Amino acid sequence: MTDRTKAPEIYSTEHIQLATPSTRTSDSGIPFYFIENIPEDAVKITLEFAAGKMYQNRSLQAGFTADLLLSGTATKTQQEIQVSIDFFGGYVQSEMAMERSSLTIYGLKKNIASIFEIVKDAFFNATFPEDEFERHRTIEKQKFIVNMEKNAVKARKLFINHLFQGTPFDSNADIPDFDEISRQDCIDFYESYFKQCLMDVNVVGNLDDTFKEKLINDLSPLKINIPTPPAFELHPETGFFEEKKENALQTAIRIGKPLFTPEHPDYIAFDVVNTLLGGYFGSRLMSNIREDKGYTYGIGSGVVSMKSLGYFYIATEVGVEVKEDALFQIRHEIERLQTELVPEEELELVRNYMIGQMLKSTDGPFAMMNQFLFLNWYELDTTYFDTYMKTIQTISPEQIRELAQKYLKWETFSIITVG
Repeated sequence: MTDRTKAPEIYSTEHIQLATPSTRTSDSGIPFYFIENIPEDAVKITLEFAAGKMYQNRSLQAGFTADLLLSGTATKTQQEIQVSIDFFGGYVQSEMAMERSSLTIYGLKKNIASIFEIVKDAFFNATFPEDEFERHRTIEKQKFIVNMEKNAVKARKLFINHLFQGTPFDSNADIPDFDEISRQDCIDFYESYFKQCLMDVNVVGNLDDTFKEKLINDLSPLKINIPTPPAFELHPETGFFEEKKENALQTAIRIGKPLFTPEHPDYIAFDVVNTLLGGYFGSRLMSNIREDKGYTYGIGSGVVSMKSLGYFYIATEVGVEVKEDALFQIRHEIERLQTELVPEEELELVRNYMIGQMLKSTDGPFAMMNQFLFLNWYELDTTYFDTYMKTIQTISPEQIRELAQKYLKWETFSIITVG
């Protein structure tokens, strides 16, 4: 019988064995990645497009186009398309990010061919009906107006403005943009990017050979003309920027700076620094500002990575009366990392947490496909995750202090407060 009074033993993990997808290439050059022989009956098909926000020539264009991809054809309304997908137990999700967009189809193996046929017809024959466009515009505009009353949303918008002003990454919308965008803008973006810039198709699930061939052949008319990313130079505005709001009860705080991407030699080691500072529930920022001071329900730090660039941020909301001390305490925790050596016990806790999160992120075929695509997107080799594990397990308190000194200089931050 298991002795419940004793904690289970901790085992060290040094290697992660990822599933390697099989690869096919269509006649038009589109790569298809397949992870098969999985125990589940579920199937996930994702089309990745070089159709992100950075390519739009009008604010909101990429996001509206992605949202309205399945909004109707000459013969089917959006409701008819959705009812047909629902009938087969399917689910379709479109997502837009800064550098790319995706269209993902979920369904059971027995129904995936029928679901794909519906989605294929809706996508290839999309007309972006005027009534659906106007309905979407009205809803999104109202949501935007409501969200901009929230201090956290306004602070995030100002933070991005100060970090990436004058670049394609500073593409926050304003209220007039909702009136200026047109249905034709969506059609133009759809024709130029969604139909011309398919980067790859990735599939997780047990497909029969007949459907695999059909999938490849049916998507071959799409092009793989990947656009050259717009050139840019970063000139972030550093220092303190405050926007006061009358009668505000809370102040939203955003602090950060542009940073590197995953292929940078310090990326993994800095991830340890970030986790210690604010990257998990037991972090120093949480322990100080939430648990000790009681200033907030939550505070955290993170690293956001794109292919072109990355950035580091700290985010929280505190009572207006404690804003100054909250900023002082944030700086204090950063300076502790820069001047004191992290105790080995604390570092070991963070190591175990990060290794656990890494193992969780590779658990199962769907997660493994995500990690394969991560490596593929950043052009990293398959030893990356072994390097990640080794770096976490061997990083020293001295290295952590040096990295904090190098990358967390207070004078290099943009510091935004709203409220």
